[in-house]
Amino acid sequence: MSQFYPSNTQLIEAISEFLKDEVSPLISDKAVAYRMKVAINALGILSRECEQASELNALEQDLLSGFVEDHKGDANAAVSKAIQEQQIDALNPQLISALKQISLKKMAIDNPRYSTYRALTGSDS
Repeated sequence: MSQFYPSNTQLIEAISEFLKDEVSPLISDKAVAYRMKVAINALGILSRECEQASELNALEQDLLSGFVEDHKGDANAAVSKAIQEQQIDALNPQLISALKQISLKKMAIDNPRYSTYRALTGSDS
């Protein structure tokens, strides 16, 4: 993409700011105002996904690929199948640690303000 175009993240953030700062204050209907808030939050998730999804995918593949051989690029599906078929112990401490790291990264995308996320990461954001 050309350096002269805004990134997807920048476009999403601009739309979100417009809706939050200029459109939301004009809404008097509580149901519509609630749906607007949900939409703005969804844009926040989408923005974080644009920024962090490739890092999450790489982390997931890196952490899970050690538990399965020949996962054909999808270690998550291969580990899930191996657990279902009882080829991997679901209580394996290394697996639990890997899944916790992956879950924290997913929480950072979904909503980094979750109290559990903040408690587990020591984050004040």
